[in-house]
Amino acid sequence: MIKNRTMSLLLWLMALATAPVLIVLVAVWGLFFVGFPPPGCDERKMLSKAVSPDGAWVATVYNNICSDGGFVTMISDTVEITRPGEPAAPIPNAGVVFGMDDHPFDVEKALSVKWIAERGLEITVPNDASAGTQDSTYADLTISYKYVPDDPVERGCLKQWRSLPTDEMVRRLFTPADNLNAFLTRCQAAGASH
Repeated sequence: MIKNRTMSLLLWLMALATAPVLIVLVAVWGLFFVGFPPPGCDERKMLSKAVSPDGAWVATVYNNICSDGGFVTMISDTVEITRPGEPAAPIPNAGVVFGMDDHPFDVEKALSVKWIAERGLEITVPNDASAGTQDSTYADLTISYKYVPDDPVERGCLKQWRSLPTDEMVRRLFTPADNLNAFLTRCQAAGASH
């Protein structure tokens, strides 16, 4: 009788100990075999909007917090072109003419739109913007860019920095910010001397 109770208690304790493992296995199975949730944006906040002089186009600046459907969350700012009355898309899509990483997050950046002609849009962006999309035309529109502050040497140096392999970016000094600052100092000195 005592032997049966001990065996039952041992089986019960083993089941209890493996329960968390089983829950994790079921969750992982659900993600990989059933699928990740579809990609989408948790938040799309409109920062500003401008209508073309003839009312044919609307340029809107958005801050986006989106997921790839897996484990990656991306925070970006986009400029999107739409027709008046066209509803905002749930994710940045076809009308995106400019997109940049929003880093550091939650710090105000110089990003705005202004119509300078009936078919001419000027987008003001930070000089150090990490842009993924930067179109110069859309439909019948011409798009120009104004940088704040306007420092072409720094922009060129940042472009070089972003093209380096990751290990080259992080191995020199103690923090990634220190590495970037040291690289920019060297690069700007070389650019200023040419």
